[in-house]
Amino acid sequence: MLSAVYYQLKLHTDYLFITKDQYKQEIQHLDSLIEAASLNYEETTDFSMKLYEQYVMGEGSKEAIVDARPAKEQAEAELNRAIADKVAYEKQYRVFCKLLKVSRKEIPLNEIVDCIEQIMVDIDRRTVVKWAK
Repeated sequence: MLSAVYYQLKLHTDYLFITKDQYKQEIQHLDSLIEAASLNYEETTDFSMKLYEQYVMGEGSKEAIVDARPAKEQAEAELNRAIADKVAYEKQYRVFCKLLKVSRKEIPLNEIVDCIEQIMVDIDRRTVVKWAK
């Protein structure tokens, strides 16, 4: 049974395989998205602050502040989404590395129990592992 689980694990890691270069390239891409989203958020925040300052000084309108709010909220949402995407990708890579180490028998199988949703034996006595998402 264990050899079947290891075989299924090898197939799964082959399917998910991410090289270090691919990982670094994707992280650089995500970092650039975060940087762009951060700059956009800073600009929209600064613009909103200027509108508020103008309103306080009696030079602007409250409607201008209200009109600028959706752009600021959208910029904030994009920044949060970019950060969440990077965090998710890093987690996916950590899990992949752990699965790879187990498939190479560098660490014990019980280290990835949370990655296994179900182990089934079909009618032909073939062991099938359903991996957690």
